[in-house]
Amino acid sequence: MSAFLSVAGIDQPPSAYVARHGRVEREFSRPTQDSGNLSWIVEAPEGRLFIKTAGTDAPPPPGAPTPYFVHSGRVRLLRNAIDLARSCDHPALAALLNVIEAPAGPMLVYQAAPGELIGGLSPALAPGQARADELVGVGAVGVGAVGVGARGAAGSAAGLAGDPQHAARLMDCGVPVDNFPG
Repeated sequence: MSAFLSVAGIDQPPSAYVARHGRVEREFSRPTQDSGNLSWIVEAPEGRLFIKTAGTDAPPPPGAPTPYFVHSGRVRLLRNAIDLARSCDHPALAALLNVIEAPAGPMLVYQAAPGELIGGLSPALAPGQARADELVGVGAVGVGAVGVGARGAAGSAAGLAGDPQHAARLMDCGVPVDNFPG
């Protein structure tokens, strides 16, 4: 059984699950972006994957940026991304490979692709965390780090669904603009 592509739910924190079943190449968290989301580029038996979560509902550490949305809002954006990915096949969207339900919300699993972070934060980093100017495998669109489409377009449902400014990219998918939170 595939740890990331065929599992529907887990009963542990996503960070523990990801560390147990893959080798984390990059972590995208508060030091590299301020959305509150927690994501990873993971080398796994299934290949190189991008896994995105809503992070935790813990308050940010002192001095860290306050996330755009509280945890429940970030979970809502990820659920909107799931609905969007399942209803629309568009070259601007990275393909959603699986959704794993975790105690604090969904884990969205994408195939990782080369890319770079557009903008982002660059404070001192802990070992294994990526600086915004050296990231490979993700781009930033809307709220937080998102997967880069294997077809070469930066973006994913997780990012585009959270940013009404990118709704025009999805008009030919029949996604009403009022489905976008914000």
